Amino acid sequence: PIAVAEQVLAWWRRNGEDPARHGIVFSDALDLRTMSLLHDTFSAVTEVSFGWGTNLTNDLGFESLSLVIKPDGVDGAMRWTGEESIQYWSTNLAVENLPEQIRNGLNAETRRRLYVSRGVDADVVRQIEATYARLGTFDPAKAAGTETVSTADRIARNIPVAFVYLLWISIFTVMQMLLHNTIEEKSNRIAEVLLSSVTPNEIMMGKLLGIAGIGLTMVLTWLGTVVVAAKLYQGPGTEVIGPAVSAVLASGLVPTFVLCFLLGYLIYAGLFLSIGALCNDLKEAQNAQGPMMLIMMVPLFTMVFINRDPHGTIATILTWIPLYTPFTMMNRAAADPPMLEMAGATLLMIVTALVLLWSAGRIFRIAMLRAGNRPKLAEVLRWIRRTDA
Repeated sequence: PIAVAEQVLAWWRRNGEDPARHGIVFSDALDLRTMSLLHDTFSAVTEVSFGWGTNLTNDLGFESLSLVIKPDGVDGAMRWTGEESIQYWSTNLAVENLPEQIRNGLNAETRRRLYVSRGVDADVVRQIEATYARLGTFDPAKAAGTETVSTADRIARNIPVAFVYLLWISIFTVMQMLLHNTIEEKSNRIAEVLLSSVTPNEIMMGKLLGIAGIGLTMVLTWLGTVVVAAKLYQGPGTEVIGPAVSAVLASGLVPTFVLCFLLGYLIYAGLFLSIGALCNDLKEAQNAQGPMMLIMMVPLFTMVFINRDPHGTIATILTWIPLYTPFTMMNRAAADPPMLEMAGATLLMIVTALVLLWSAGRIFRIAMLRAGNRPKLAEVLRWIRRTDA
């Protein structure tokens, strides 16, 4: 570009034109160093500007980029004046790495020029800036001689977030199975036929055990597939994935996950069984389960925060709210919470599951044979308190 620019300047002079009254727009093969050199070479003679991705220099018939960069203020970046010296225009605000790369490149070039202007060897500065203090991370809870925290340890420490998400998906999936199955039997009068041979409690327990078996098979298949795939994987990152899987298996997170799944399933099964028995069709049930879905979204919103601060206020409070205890307990499992707190949370889940299933049994016994409008809450509470149920 320098040779072509000099030819343009010579042509202007031969034709009696003052180059200062004109300007040159450079656009081919530009980078920050080239633009800085072109600016230094020609800015004193003529107006210099640069075109990246604009219709001004894009004459090939292709659509121009959705951004405009005006780098003609490199000199202005040498000193902060309170205003932006270089402008970055883009319609795609989701792209953050490109302006960051431009900013880093401009800063590096600006500093290099400052070093040169003040007689500082830029190479020496780079060597000094490449010097870092090495900080080792250790875990006092690990056995002697193995206290160093590895990448596999960090993965194992954050894996409860994945377990919480898997737990939420699995419980939500089996709850939908349970709800649909209950409504189908009631709306199609299948329950009336079954009640001629078995008791309501036997029907309800059959549903609970059958769908619990389906859900447990599903989650164990998911976990087994992940473990086998990680063990057989031989691509990049094998040296990290293998130890991470071994650390997770040795940490006791999988048994904790199974326990949280079973107790969480029983807690939510009591609620969804009641909803299914009280509703006459699927549309009515979908409206009734709306509040339950809002309640179930809380663990998804808080799982990252709890993982970062497993002993904080949010984690402690949610641990003692029965509907959130399975998810919070799973999320805190890798952080070694107090044993008394974990035992209390487990006992709370067991008691909550028993109470909800007992209540669901009373509602199920009456509501499965009931038709018409959905009963009010006060009537449902009377069903639960009935001594002859």
